[in-house]
Amino acid sequence: MSNWDKQNEFHWNLTKGFDLYTDDATGLIEIKVPIGTNPVIAGYTKQSSHPAGKWHNGAETQLNAPSCPELVVADKQFTTPFWLTLSDDEATPNDIEYADIVDNYEDKDTLFADTLEDNKRMKLLQYKTPLTE
Repeated sequence: MSNWDKQNEFHWNLTKGFDLYTDDATGLIEIKVPIGTNPVIAGYTKQSSHPAGKWHNGAETQLNAPSCPELVVADKQFTTPFWLTLSDDEATPNDIEYADIVDNYEDKDTLFADTLEDNKRMKLLQYKTPLTE
């Protein structure tokens, strides 16, 4: 079993948290280590901490919503559907990454997320119709 297979199965970075280090030379190579271990890695600098909790912390893990009639209705209002890829006869779940989770998607007043704190995307809410005052 490869390391990727293990990460794909156990979701360590999402459930346990991680610290992100990048290489000093280019800033392109990233290393994720268990949170709080504070290792000294020659040529790398710690950039951020991504604690585990009831939120998405920026780990590789993606979210998939069920293909249910309510989400199909909600997704049809967007120019680019968020949860599903819609075709004439089916709806396939999208792989939602950390960067995809934004507050008030497409300014439609139906999909909201708490994005106020770095590395914590939480309280993702979807409404079938816009919330109006």
